[in-house]
Amino acid sequence: MHTKKILISGAGIAGLALARQFRKLNIPFDIIEKRSHLTSDGAGIALPANAVKALRYIGFGKHIEQNAHQVNKIIYADSAGMVLSEASLLESPLNADRFVALHRHEFHKILCSGLEADIRFNTSINQIIQTSNGVLVTFNDHDHSQEEFGAVIGADGVNSRVRQLAFSDSELTDLGVTIWRWTCRYPTDDLQPTYMLEAKKLFMAYPIGKNEVYCYAHTFDPENLCSRSTDHKAMLAREFGQYGGIAKIMLEILPENEFIIPGRLRSVAQPLFVSGRAALVGDAGHACSPMLQQGAACALEDVITLSELLKQFSIDEALLHYEKFRSERVNWITASSDGPMKMIINTDASVLSVIQEKMRENGPLNVQGWRKLLATDPLAELSAYIGKNRI
Repeated sequence: MHTKKILISGAGIAGLALARQFRKLNIPFDIIEKRSHLTSDGAGIALPANAVKALRYIGFGKHIEQNAHQVNKIIYADSAGMVLSEASLLESPLNADRFVALHRHEFHKILCSGLEADIRFNTSINQIIQTSNGVLVTFNDHDHSQEEFGAVIGADGVNSRVRQLAFSDSELTDLGVTIWRWTCRYPTDDLQPTYMLEAKKLFMAYPIGKNEVYCYAHTFDPENLCSRSTDHKAMLAREFGQYGGIAKIMLEILPENEFIIPGRLRSVAQPLFVSGRAALVGDAGHACSPMLQQGAACALEDVITLSELLKQFSIDEALLHYEKFRSERVNWITASSDGPMKMIINTDASVLSVIQEKMRENGPLNVQGWRKLLATDPLAELSAYIGKNRI
């Protein structure tokens, strides 16, 4: 048993899941959050089968069954709404578990239930100093100005403070894409996730519950002009007003501007895992485009891997094994997410027609990736890996 606490920085999806795993495995920890309270951005979240499998492992299977909306098919269409390609999610290997979606604040509520009292709010890291047997952390608050921990885990998202302080190569790559996310009320009985492609643009409508839809839209915007406007409804109408099908319907029922969340797609230039006794999980270490919807899934797999290794090995050994075990899969996920995204946003109409024809032959882009991803089970492989290396 590790005698020193491990510090978790960030009380988002990755941090809360890691705290739950540490509690389950009796690993001592502290968890800090720079904000004054737990919040979520209010949009939806889609969880592919490997994310659901990881949530079952952590102990949230029943909560997902009760609160999430299952989808059974993926549809890709052109900007007019004509179907280009579709695929069932009920066939092997896609049926390794359910594909579900729910409101992000509901997912956050599930993860943080019972953990609120453990979180030190309004607390951020000012300095990280690696010592011979731990990490000396200086905080911004007066009550806990400096403490030593066995390790520091950055679960603090794409703008990770831990990554900035403990890793020399912490730069982000701007993918040149402005995004918007929101939810709206609309009948979902006959709706399956639909992705509508145009050169340099994408619109997605994804059911997340009874009569509730999560919408995502992005456009290639290398000069970052679109995100400077606060009139999100006007920008969406300008960028996607020519779309038909489900996009046209969703644009007609847009919520008010304050409920539309703008953003920018950025990725970690190269996946990062460990620096001394500092480690990264989730977007802090390998943020990438949402092409394969692996943000939460990859974070949860990180969390399970790191926590189980820390239970079985010394901190130094566990961190080395963490990078060794996760690097191949994470590198494939980031390359397979950012690569197609860059291809689509940099293409013109003539090249897009070729891509669309390939999708007619091979199926939706994300489904092609999921078939490869779900052909292996990292949770089963982890058990075998630990057994082999404990000998």
